[in-house]
Amino acid sequence: MQENQAALRALSIGRTLNDRVAALSALMYEPDAPLRAQVRISDALLSVHFGAVSLHAVQGDPEEKRQALLESALETLESAATAGL
Repeated sequence: MQENQAALRALSIGRTLNDRVAALSALMYEPDAPLRAQVRISDALLSVHFGAVSLHAVQGDPEEKRQALLESALETLESAATAGL
């Protein structure tokens, strides 16, 4: 995705994905939240979404992979809580 950002933005699915991620992220933090907190919250959201897709290629028990993904996202959210301090 990084290498094809321009192409993704030009496609309607790219705009739709961007709009949905922005809307979901905005629901998860206050508008005046510190920038670092906003970035981490968005990061956790995307980690769960893309991790669910990309972990199929990783060896291991599906439930253990799901648990690891959620733990990672929660750690990111916890760091967001202290990002403005």
